[in-house]
Amino acid sequence: MKDCDTRYFDPLTGSGQALPRHGMGFWIHEAGWMILDAGWGHAAVRSPFWRAYHNPDAGAAIRVGGKNVPLDPDRVVLIPPLCVFDCVPEAGVRHVWIHFSADAPLMRPVHRVLPLRSGEAEIWAGLTVSLQENTDPIVRFHLARACLDLAWSQLPPAESQAPGSRMRSWLRLIQSRLDAPPSLDEMAKVSAMGRRSFLRWFKEETGRTPADYAMDLRIREACLRLRYSEDSIDEVAEATGFADRHHFSRVFKQRAGMAPATWRRLASD
Repeated sequence: MKDCDTRYFDPLTGSGQALPRHGMGFWIHEAGWMILDAGWGHAAVRSPFWRAYHNPDAGAAIRVGGKNVPLDPDRVVLIPPLCVFDCVPEAGVRHVWIHFSADAPLMRPVHRVLPLRSGEAEIWAGLTVSLQENTDPIVRFHLARACLDLAWSQLPPAESQAPGSRMRSWLRLIQSRLDAPPSLDEMAKVSAMGRRSFLRWFKEETGRTPADYAMDLRIREACLRLRYSEDSIDEVAEATGFADRHHFSRVFKQRAGMAPATWRRLASD
């Protein structure tokens, strides 16, 4: 047998461009399509996961902060976790969506309107056909993933790249201590910073305070537990670091717009 030339074992030729080794991770929960009617007129939608919307037809919108954001054929609208919006339907309009979680850095809960570039509409159309024809789930996954990757590539680097080591350390601490939220001094220590420097850095990175963002992470976890677990509301409150059900229900309603029991019922419908 002829020996292989080991010069070709290195994937880096020197003529191409090396790409980041750690891209964004997506957990795609669901992709779907429907013909809209008045039943899509949901109010005060707030989810613990991302949504990507693309409509092949003009007419429908979401309403954020009292302003309509059209879901037109020339765009994709990304809606991050905990962004509150209303659905504004238009009868007969085709609507395509992807629900997903992302290994994203800390972002303000603000929607993003991203123009479709050359060839992207065809990929969304391919996903739509795959959904309509109920093709192989692996095919649908790759098409949905391609749609998300192309949309993600338009975000600014600070939003589209994986968190840096300091932010990852902070996130690991928060996620491991949802039932016993760490103090500000503990947060600063794990980020290898002094208290004041940490607060200033975190505000510059996210536009928010550590406590405010940590609370949103706890509420997002509570939303997931209410939807996908059999835990009682008292157990969800304890698992997410609240002193009792009353305190949990009060904060949850402030952040999610409804009581935990209402969220569970609506999310399970």
